[in-house]
Amino acid sequence: MDVLHEVSVMIWLVMIFAFALNAAERYIAVRRPSRISSSKYGGTADKANDGNINAIFKRGSCPHNGDSLKPWWAVDLESERLVLSVHIYNRVDVPSQLHDLLLGLKDTWPTNKGSTLVATDAMCGTLVGPQRSARLMIQCEKNAVGRYLVIQNDGRSALTLCEVKVFGVHRALEKLSDVRVGLKDTWPTNNGSTLIAMDAMCGKRD
Repeated sequence: MDVLHEVSVMIWLVMIFAFALNAAERYIAVRRPSRISSSKYGGTADKANDGNINAIFKRGSCPHNGDSLKPWWAVDLESERLVLSVHIYNRVDVPSQLHDLLLGLKDTWPTNKGSTLVATDAMCGTLVGPQRSARLMIQCEKNAVGRYLVIQNDGRSALTLCEVKVFGVHRALEKLSDVRVGLKDTWPTNNGSTLIAMDAMCGKRD
């Protein structure tokens, strides 16, 4: 294998690896199957993850629950994921409705029988309030792993999530951490740290 070919192969490997790092953390809930505990005013579950961030309810892009205790919205991520953060676009015409939220992950669809999120579920975080911000971000706790993300109001308030963006990684990429990508003038060796300060760095994932 000549030197030019070796360099070409190494560059392609770096590009592929960098693409994998970039794709690891992304919006993983858009247009996936979703459900809501009950709905009215035409506010169906799919409107919370249709990719439309319009936050005015009458424009038809926000779900709305019926009159149920501890209403919830859930999305099927279609495989087990490590969820890193959840971004919620709040209804701008009645922003104070968004409060006392629990966010967690389950292995099955939630039901309307009692409390939806239980102690054995992987919790992502909470959101108190009332909230008046147009966009809210919940940084998930460590080990927030599961297939079904559930957002539940811990009372009887309306649940109008005008868009929910979920960022996370597939379990296959969960251990892709503390990784550095760079270019060297020679083949790497197993003697100590392979990439050093004088090498050209491409990127890093913590």
